[in-house]
Amino acid sequence: MACHCNDPVSYASVIVALADQPVAIVADGKEFLSAAASIQGSQPVNISIRARATSSAAKALQAKATGDLLIASGDISLTPEGGVPVITATVVCDAHADQYLNEVVIVGRIGSDSRLAESGKSVKRSVAVNRYLKASDSDEPVEITDWYGVRAFGFTKQKLEAAGKGALVQVTGVFDQLTNAKQEAFCEIKARSIRVHKGRRTGGNDPATGTTAAGYDQESFLGDADDIAPNWS
Repeated sequence: MACHCNDPVSYASVIVALADQPVAIVADGKEFLSAAASIQGSQPVNISIRARATSSAAKALQAKATGDLLIASGDISLTPEGGVPVITATVVCDAHADQYLNEVVIVGRIGSDSRLAESGKSVKRSVAVNRYLKASDSDEPVEITDWYGVRAFGFTKQKLEAAGKGALVQVTGVFDQLTNAKQEAFCEIKARSIRVHKGRRTGGNDPATGTTAAGYDQESFLGDADDIAPNWS
């Protein structure tokens, strides 16, 4: 039986500029301090930063003003409407204009066929990441699935194309923001590396036998570490 953890199997570390003053909100029955922000770059990426009320991260966020730069690190999820990334920060600290940080890691299952770009240089697929929230009227956690668009180039493109539907993958990359034909902004993950977990034993005694990890059977995470190309950056 898989373990239903309350935290998503995904996290990010970014440097952002606050788009507005942090405000108190209630989400999923919990109190947070929240602010809209954007990852700086040639194409800014719109995200939201949250921190649990009374946490040290919330105190640090409370001291920030519109336009301030900060480093935020924590679990990520997607808003139901529009799929905007939300970082629930456990770390918030000062950043400087000459710094850049945009790193995201997700673990989830492939849920779509490959979509080849017109240029033929990249492939996009959807990856489902499950997270679990405790319902207010029940002791049983509620499963929520966030669907991330993942785009890959070169060596990682081959890995993403070859993965079968339902395959468990770990994707490391960066948030990227694009615009669709209706001029609506959307976010996807540009992959730097992809590991496909093959779910097979590699031999020897396994001290984790009979246990689970983050909502997935522990056997799912066993496989060869041959997925990162030498020129992955």
